Amino acid sequence: MLLTTEGIVLNTTKYGDSSYISKIFTLEKGIISTITNRSKSSKKHLYLQAFVCVDLTCYVKQSKNIHRIKEIGFSKLFNYDSNNVVKTSVSFFIAEFLSKIIKEEEQNTVLYHYLKSVLYSLTSSEKVDSWFLVNFLTLLTKHLGIVPELNKPFICFDLLNAEFISKFPNHKTYISGEEAIAFYKAFSSEGELSSSERKGLIKNLLHYYSIQLDNTIHLKSLPIIEVIFT
Repeated sequence: MLLTTEGIVLNTTKYGDSSYISKIFTLEKGIISTITNRSKSSKKHLYLQAFVCVDLTCYVKQSKNIHRIKEIGFSKLFNYDSNNVVKTSVSFFIAEFLSKIIKEEEQNTVLYHYLKSVLYSLTSSEKVDSWFLVNFLTLLTKHLGIVPELNKPFICFDLLNAEFISKFPNHKTYISGEEAIAFYKAFSSEGELSSSERKGLIKNLLHYYSIQLDNTIHLKSLPIIEVIFT
């Protein structure tokens, strides 16, 4: 059967000499894997860039895990600037991160529309800084059910139990001092974060996701993000 839907491209890898396989988070079906050919007569693969919104139609067979794309094009709501190094780097970071944590092959319209709003903010903003990523990572916890418990006073943040606590836990999976304060600021919106605080915060947020989702998250795009936001 044919599936016509909107989707956000998470990653695309070369398959063989003339094909590409893509992971796309769709409005109708959640995560799907697609395949398309690369040829002089077909430019479909050009639309399969990291963290872009596409309108696509593909052939879906229940017996197969990979579905062939029939038609694809960019959503008209977005204006992509491939020459903007910062936005392109942020797009790669978000797409790589999402490809690690989103596994569901079922519809999740609330999460989809949140990610679409993030993409719209990214493409429409004149300037993007590290706060954009901090804001994205903190707000996403609400959609995944891992929002930290904000308690005061505190001396550390327990990454394992997702709470700010007033005494050190009997394990070593926690952050304290300035790192814990920055973490609290990010989720409570109390006080401003310096650029150096945000840099360390992004790493701690990724560590937090790894623990809460029981999924080690190593991103190849992280060093690039650290360089452009230095």
